[in-house]
Amino acid sequence: MTREIKFRTWDKKRKTMEFFPYVYFYNVDADMVAFCLDRGRPHIYIDDDDPSDENDFELMQYTGLKDKKGKEIYEGDIVKFSTRVTNVTSENLEVEWGPASGAWVVNSLEDLVPYFLYEAVRHYNPEVIGNIYENPELLKRK
Repeated sequence: MTREIKFRTWDKKRKTMEFFPYVYFYNVDADMVAFCLDRGRPHIYIDDDDPSDENDFELMQYTGLKDKKGKEIYEGDIVKFSTRVTNVTSENLEVEWGPASGAWVVNSLEDLVPYFLYEAVRHYNPEVIGNIYENPELLKRK
């Protein structure tokens, strides 16, 4: 099974979401991995030459899954479910990488149990309604 590996970034200074066809990772030293974003224009290098650079962008990976309308689901997206998925009232959930599970999950702040994104897409028909940077109000935080 293969899937496209794609990324997008949230530019914190410009407050814009950008999609990049190529992202190159390389080791700067033992403690830091930098990335270069290629969009057919000059590259943006994120490295330790300018400490502010690495904090100007949030890098998000494509999960390889699509919502019920065929929209690609990225890390940091907020997905809405037409059927109750969790034990909480809010069904707008954030897409995250679950390091403990080694899989993409949807999380709610009110519920301690993450749900596997693959299973949620397969059974509950999610729709991407925004992301945590442009639409944080979509996650009801109590």
